[in-house]
Amino acid sequence: MVLCGASPASRFGAVVSDSYGEDCNGVGMPSACQREAAGFRVEFNDGTDMLQSFDPVADSRSRVLVLGTMPGVMSLQKQQYYGHPRNAFWSLVAALAGEPLPEEYGLRKAMLLRAGIALWDVCRCCEREGSLDSNICREEPNEIVGLLAHHPAIRAIAFNGQPAYRLFKRHVEKELKAWCIKRGHPGYPYLHLPSTSPAHAVPFERKLERWRPLEEYLRY
Repeated sequence: MVLCGASPASRFGAVVSDSYGEDCNGVGMPSACQREAAGFRVEFNDGTDMLQSFDPVADSRSRVLVLGTMPGVMSLQKQQYYGHPRNAFWSLVAALAGEPLPEEYGLRKAMLLRAGIALWDVCRCCEREGSLDSNICREEPNEIVGLLAHHPAIRAIAFNGQPAYRLFKRHVEKELKAWCIKRGHPGYPYLHLPSTSPAHAVPFERKLERWRPLEEYLRY
């Protein structure tokens, strides 16, 4: 198996400041060497050129973990989660948070954390032509169980589209269930949400209606 590189535990505890100033440590932002890699690609010891996902966005306030698959081409180029201007994700988060949608990416992440939402992708790395989830292959998962262990306040797992759930079920669910049994954890409810991608051509109001159940888990 080709490993995608280390996923250090420090990734799980990163926090974005609400003020978004010099104290913002850039959760979800790449390292300097990653910024130099065109399209966020990394080369592994078998010569394979693969896409690599971002760090998680999470802190002690996180109540729901929203999982995607792998950032799309435009998101990788911009080095931002859900960077396509027609992706509804950030508008949905703003609606759930009851806040105006910030223009700046760092402020959007701060809003996400204030709302109690953690964000990551199922895939740590994969091969993919274009942005379609159906083109994902040779994927390897992120350490999602480690993230949940580090953030015990997370109550539920939400999937941004069915492909995210299918990848989770294939690569993570068995490990998560074993971890829950070992620790006497009751487990996590799953929320199956419509994709925020513009390829999922559903009116925003209908997507928001389907995303509203997150609010039950975001209450303290």
